[in-house]
Amino acid sequence: MMKSRVASELPQEGGKSLRGLLIWFLLLRIVGLNSLPLIRGDSLRTSLSLLLEVSIYSVTAALIWRAGPILRQFNIDRNSVIAFVLFGVVLRTGTLGAPALVEIASYLMLLGVSIRLVVLLRASRSLPPSRGLKPALMGLVVGGLFSAVVAIPGFLADEWSSARSLSALGVPLALGFVHAMSHSAILEEPVFRGFLWGYLDARGWGERRIWLAQAGLFWLAHARYVATPYTFWFTVPASGLLFGWMAWKSRSVFPSMIAHGFYNALSLVLRGV
Repeated sequence: MMKSRVASELPQEGGKSLRGLLIWFLLLRIVGLNSLPLIRGDSLRTSLSLLLEVSIYSVTAALIWRAGPILRQFNIDRNSVIAFVLFGVVLRTGTLGAPALVEIASYLMLLGVSIRLVVLLRASRSLPPSRGLKPALMGLVVGGLFSAVVAIPGFLADEWSSARSLSALGVPLALGFVHAMSHSAILEEPVFRGFLWGYLDARGWGERRIWLAQAGLFWLAHARYVATPYTFWFTVPASGLLFGWMAWKSRSVFPSMIAHGFYNALSLVLRGV
C-alpha cells in the first residue's frame, strides 16, 4: 500500500491535536453556522455570526501553527498563509448590520490571533515557499469560467430575481472580491481543501475518495441554503468538487481561495448585496 504523504511526517501527538481542531472546526462550521437561521433577532444573529467567524478563524490559525514544518503536506503554502492573514485582518471588510462594538471586538480578536500566528511562524521558520503567480492566475481563470457557467444562470433563476443588472461590475466586483476573500474563502478553503484533505490522507484514504468526502462535508456545511434550490443542489456541490480538484492538482489551497472569492464576489454583485 502506498505510504501517505502526511503520516510519515506527522507525530502521533500532533495527529491527535490536528484531529481535535478539525472536529472543532466542523462543529462550528456545520452545526454553528447552519443553526443561525433559527436565531430570532437580526442583531443577535449577526453578533453570533461574527463570534463564529472569529472562532473558526482562530481554530484555522491554530491548525496552521500546529502543522508547522509540514504545512505543505496540507496544501498550505506561503501565499495561502499570507492571504489568510491579509484578508483576515488587513483587508477585512465589516459585516452588514453588525453592532459597532461587536464588530470592533471581533476585529481586535482577529488581529490578536493573526499577530500571534505570524510571530510564531517567523520564530519557527516553518512557512513553506509559494508556487509563484501561476496559482493566482489559475484561480482567477477558473473562478471566472465557473462564474460564467454557474453564477449567471443563477442570476436568471427565481431565487436571484431581485438582483441588479449584469452591467454592475467593475469597482463593485473588486470590493465584493475583497469581502468574499475576507470571509468565506479564507474560512473554508484552508480546512476543507487543506487540513481535512491532509488528515484523511494520513488515515490512508485515497485522493479520489478524499475529493468526494471534502465536497460532501462542504455541501453539508451549506445546509442553510436548502431554501434556495439552485444554490443548494447545484452551485454548492459543484463548487466543492471544483475547488477540491484545484487544490488536488496544484497542491495548494491558494488557487481555490482566489476562485472561491471571485465566484462569491460575482454572486454578491449580481444579487445587489
